Amino acid sequence: MPIPIRIQDLTKTYRSKRGTVRAVDAVSLNIEPGELFFLLGPSGCGKTTLLRMIAGFITPNAGTIHFAQRDITHAPPNKRNTGMVFQSYALWPHMTVGQNVAFGLSVRKIDSQEKSRRVREALEAVQLADYADRKPNELSGGQQQRVALARALVIRPDVLLLDEPLSNLDAKLRADLRTQVRKICKDAGITSVYVTHDQAEALSMADRIAIMRAGRIEQIGTPADLYETPKSAFVATFLGDANLIDATVLEADTQSPITDPTAPTSATIFHARVATPIGEFVAKARRCWQDSARGQVVIRPEAVRVSTNASPSFIPARVLDAQYLGSRVIFRCEAHGTTLQVEAPPTSIDHQREIHICPDPERLVLVESDQTQNQPASAGNPSAA
Repeated sequence: MPIPIRIQDLTKTYRSKRGTVRAVDAVSLNIEPGELFFLLGPSGCGKTTLLRMIAGFITPNAGTIHFAQRDITHAPPNKRNTGMVFQSYALWPHMTVGQNVAFGLSVRKIDSQEKSRRVREALEAVQLADYADRKPNELSGGQQQRVALARALVIRPDVLLLDEPLSNLDAKLRADLRTQVRKICKDAGITSVYVTHDQAEALSMADRIAIMRAGRIEQIGTPADLYETPKSAFVATFLGDANLIDATVLEADTQSPITDPTAPTSATIFHARVATPIGEFVAKARRCWQDSARGQVVIRPEAVRVSTNASPSFIPARVLDAQYLGSRVIFRCEAHGTTLQVEAPPTSIDHQREIHICPDPERLVLVESDQTQNQPASAGNPSAA
């Protein structure tokens, strides 16, 4: 049976010449049984430190970690029954694929007949049953990563931990393996925690994501929830491209908040009418705002309609430059003194100098402004990556 993970006020500090650095700062989260849960954030945000505390490789200064009802905060790694998949495949070059996968079972003194059966099942799960007698250097990078995954699964762990397992692969192979790795993890039915800094990887694979910054969790939600209704400018810009426009609240939502039935987590959504340099809009928000409050409106480039024809609902804009990307054209344009990035299909529109744009009113989000969003997330210890 899959188990839940409960983390409460987990903290890890390091001493440096500049003083004490909080690599992980009072993090609390719940991971559901069988969930594929992602820790996402920039380098230095604390995601790998958090993963290594779950694995038992790093001892926290404060807080607790529970696997189901068992407190494993200070248990050694070999007493936690976790499987680990590293960024470097860490395969024994002198052993065959089958011997590499069987290594953890040999350490556990599993009898040879049972060991052979479980190795075969693990290799079948990663579609490498015919490669058992090959050496790792005879495999591609993607195949080696799947061997590392089979080795972690074969011991039947309670929790599977993956530390940027696809980062050493080229872009196309990473994209190809995302679906395979998700299917393997979900078919195994094991609670999995996956660390990455790749936004596309997290959006395409995760059940839920925790976005981290400077040792803290900025927001937790499903990929669609975080992308469509971020609560801060940092979350909005870290997950995909986003235009941020300064906004002043003209009229806050005075009615009771509504539950958005289209949101996977049934998020509570507020609304506010705001004034921006390009016009007045009604925007969604993750909290209730006060009249006259200042924030920023998030406008995704793909959430803007583009036309060559003037219309009362469209805003005139001057094209500054255009990038042809095959399936779409990215425009950088200026409207009422504000620079925006918008997307459009690759048509004759990409040769225009003047266009008209209209943000989708259903996808505007009011967020807290963040003056530090383009600064490094943490100046902490390198191990806080």
